[in-house]
Formats: sequence, C-alpha cells, structure tokens
Amino acid sequence: RAFTFSPNTAPSCGLSRYREVYQSFSQRNGASALAPMKSTDSTVRHGALRRFVDSNFFRFAAMTSILLNCIFLAAGADIQIRGALWEYQRDGIAMDYTTPAWIQRMHNVFFGLFFVELLFRVLAHQRGFWVGPDWRWNIMDAILLLCGTLEAFEEIG
Repeated sequence: RAFTFSPNTAPSCGLSRYREVYQSFSQRNGASALAPMKSTDSTVRHGALRRFVDSNFFRFAAMTSILLNCIFLAAGADIQIRGALWEYQRDGIAMDYTTPAWIQRMHNVFFGLFFVELLFRVLAHQRGFWVGPDWRWNIMDAILLLCGTLEAFEEIG
C-alpha cells in the first residue's frame, strides 16, 4: 500500500512544522491538493489526458498548427485578392468571384484541429480551464471557436 501524506499520518513527536506546512499548502492550493487519488478508470483517463495536454508535444503541435494556419490565411487572402482584382480588371466588377474550394477545405481542417485541441484542453482541465491561470487565453480561444462555428453554420444555411 502506498503511503500518502496527510496531517493524520504525521507522527506527533516533533513534526508540528510538517502540519503547519501541510495546512498552509492545502489552504493555498485547495483542500484536496495532497489528498490521495482514487484509482478509478475515469481518474486514470483524466490524468492521462491531462498529462498529454500539458506535454511539450501537445503544446508544440498546437503552436505549429497556429503558425501554419497564419501562413495559410495569408496565402489564401493573397489568392482571393488577386482573383478578385483579376475579375475586376477583366469585367469591371468583382462580385462574381468565388473562393477556391481547396481554401475552404483547408479552413475546415484547421477549424477541426482547433476544435479538437480546445475540447481536449476543456476535458483535461475541466473547471480549471475557465478559472485557471490561463483563463483569459482559454476564453479567447473559446470565443474564436464560437465565431468559427457560427461562420460554418452561416455557410451551410
């Protein structure tokens, strides 16, 4: 059986400082900060997902997808502007220009990647996603995805 630290397991002979440190830590980090974890399947899955989301690989993949999306958006905007200008020079009006299908498909791919990334982070951090140290960034990400979702529904309808 694994030994877990708690005020009840500390010997009373001269370790009152341990109790003070434990209580101070518990008050700062929540009452269950040092409580032993139950080994249920959901806890194990939650812990594995949280380790994955907090890993350098996941962060690198998310930053790489953001960088690639920025490059794609710049290239797509350039292609769309050139096409509209070409139509304007040819016909005198650029109202007929349609966005190439591959641009829309790539937009959907990046939207899907960002949606899955946000979903993983919400599932891994749960309430901490909304009130943790990065809550401002998390809310901004959620708002951007909400706007993307509304845009997708607008295109469908």
